[in-house]
Amino acid sequence: MKRFAFVLMAVLAAATAFAAEMVDNPAYGIWSKFKVGAELKYKQVSEVSNMKTESEITYRLLEVTPEKVVVEMGGVTVVAGNKMEMPATKMDYPAKIENTRVDPKLAEMVKADAKTTEEQVTVPAGSFTCKVVESTVNQQGAEVATKIWASDEVPGSLVKMVTTMTVPMKSVTTMELVEKKLP
Repeated sequence: MKRFAFVLMAVLAAATAFAAEMVDNPAYGIWSKFKVGAELKYKQVSEVSNMKTESEITYRLLEVTPEKVVVEMGGVTVVAGNKMEMPATKMDYPAKIENTRVDPKLAEMVKADAKTTEEQVTVPAGSFTCKVVESTVNQQGAEVATKIWASDEVPGSLVKMVTTMTVPMKSVTTMELVEKKLP
């Protein structure tokens, strides 16, 4: 019986050690190479059932340390002519995260269907060489197609994104970089 308890404790210790393994956080990696004060502005337009919503979203890099980056996000949304301020919120991205926070099912789903290319894209903030990822997924009966343009020249990497849903209702959301300020 003591032997069984020892084996059980060893297995649990190994499982705990695996669960606590720390890996590089991709979000930290795409922000940490830029200086504090970097600022991005995006314009987002969504059309759902002939109703249009426009937003301006701003990201500011507030802090960069070996342990984390802090990014502030805020903006304004206009729905049916009504302007609503989005209060600024701070997001901390630690340099390392537990491997259990990386969802292997999601990674496999994206990898299985994703098409990756490279292209030059021009948005109001400029022209960028981008890695382009296109994928289509079915989420609870909705078919969602996404195309993302990402560049290492941009904090956070996002240059442009287009998301289209065809079922159960048609919607298109486009988000693109309109201004980039680097200190």
